[in-house]
Amino acid sequence: MIKDHAFIASHVVVSGGVEIGEQCFIGVNATLRDHIAIGDKCVIGANVLMLSDAEPSGVYIGKATERSRIPSEKLRNI
Repeated sequence: MIKDHAFIASHVVVSGGVEIGEQCFIGVNATLRDHIAIGDKCVIGANVLMLSDAEPSGVYIGKATERSRIPSEKLRNI
């Protein structure tokens, strides 16, 4: 299920049973594996492989699927 105001870029792979929260951004070539939930206002960067749930307002960038330590307020200025 994809909730309101979610942006999904091109070439994103979404497997079965994935829930994408409101106001999420899913970057180019990201892969979301089976039966995970992407919390509201998450940022999933380009080429990220998500194997588990993403916390609300989390930022997931780079090759690791762990939450980034960059505060979302700072990302707005990038």
